[in-house]
Amino acid sequence: MQPPVIPPRVSSLLPAAKVEALEQIRKRRFTSFSKITSASSVEDFIEAKKFIVEADLELVDKQREYLCEALETEAITQDQHTKAIAEIESPENTQQRHREYGILVRHKKMLKEDLEEMTPNFSDFDDAYASLLCQKVEAARSKAPPGPSFNQSKFRTTVMSFYGAERDAPDGGKQGYCVVTGWHNHVMKKGTLRPQTKASHIVPKSLRGPDLSYLFGVGETLLQDPRNGMFVSSFQK
Repeated sequence: MQPPVIPPRVSSLLPAAKVEALEQIRKRRFTSFSKITSASSVEDFIEAKKFIVEADLELVDKQREYLCEALETEAITQDQHTKAIAEIESPENTQQRHREYGILVRHKKMLKEDLEEMTPNFSDFDDAYASLLCQKVEAARSKAPPGPSFNQSKFRTTVMSFYGAERDAPDGGKQGYCVVTGWHNHVMKKGTLRPQTKASHIVPKSLRGPDLSYLFGVGETLLQDPRNGMFVSSFQK
């Protein structure tokens, strides 16, 4: 996964102090990255990796935060905000980084033991780490037992209410909000007004029990929690 960057469109819309704050986060990330190549132990590698992912998440979060502040103070327009947000790292990549960070923080001891066992079969810590994460994700998906039925309609309603992701449109219709592309008008389909956005899950609802805890450090109660959702465009026709 490529490190997040500061798109020119984003930096051009923010005051110099905000851009400098973002650059400081990037510099901190590169400092931690240099420690990856010089790590002499699995524990040192894990610590450096944790700081890298932490900086990646902070960089993405701060860009979105600063753009929202600029929009609220009317320093930028809604159109400028929407286009700039779309150029920041995709929500899917950010979700993956959150999952990785959860493993690095909550399951450090288990991760350290697994890496120490695997490292002799790889050229460096990074290759062993990447392989281990892939194995754990695939194992969790294949072993997850069937759980109780998931009420997607109810989940959508609670997420929409929690984030205020639906509003009245100027033309009298409705609009739904996408975290990437902004507001979308509902469309008529077979005589029914339907949204062009859908409630997506951050922690997959297909995972259960120990695998869910190992990968994300959460229990099953979070699966239906509105904080486990975000609205993205579905572009229904």
